[in-house]
Amino acid sequence: MELIEREARTAATEASIDGINWVFSPMVDICRDARWGRIAEGSGEDPYLGSEIAKALVRATRGKIMITRWRTR
Repeated sequence: MELIEREARTAATEASIDGINWVFSPMVDICRDARWGRIAEGSGEDPYLGSEIAKALVRATRGKIMITRWRTR
């Protein structure tokens, strides 16, 4: 998960440097139908693995402060 977080953090930093403050990421859908066009962006069919990858992506993209605030609501 560390590598996934580093990759997402890099992408978020690059978007921020370019002045982009709205990204269509992370795509965290669990996909079971290969006809869906964005299946390559997902993390497979396993809900547990998908949730762990989603947490890593959100943590890296939004930052730990946002996650902490969301959990306390």
